[in-house]
Amino acid sequence: MFVENIHIGSIISSKIVESGINRSELARRINKSRQNIDSIVKRKSLDVDLLISISKALSFNFLDIYSPSFCKISSNLCLEDAGFLSIQNKFLLEKVQILENQVRDKQRIIELLGKDIL
Repeated sequence: MFVENIHIGSIISSKIVESGINRSELARRINKSRQNIDSIVKRKSLDVDLLISISKALSFNFLDIYSPSFCKISSNLCLEDAGFLSIQNKFLLEKVQILENQVRDKQRIIELLGKDIL
């Protein structure tokens, strides 16, 4: 996924639902109006300071979405269609698989080194 394909407002909207709070509560937490929240979830991009405030209010770092590793692993997914939670789960599962492969490789190296010592 490239940065230009990210619709941050849709992702925020999904996280609001997932968090169980309503838009009025989010507005209160970030000192904005409910109408402002309605506008935010329609936007494709946001000011970083606002995104940080929303991240704190929803206890989720939205800036991570723009990191190269997230964008690379999620490149063929559509945030609006798949839902942010399923994308995050896929991302974490792929990271786990990468780490398991690394552990397996290191175990094999240890086995080979052990044979050379004997």
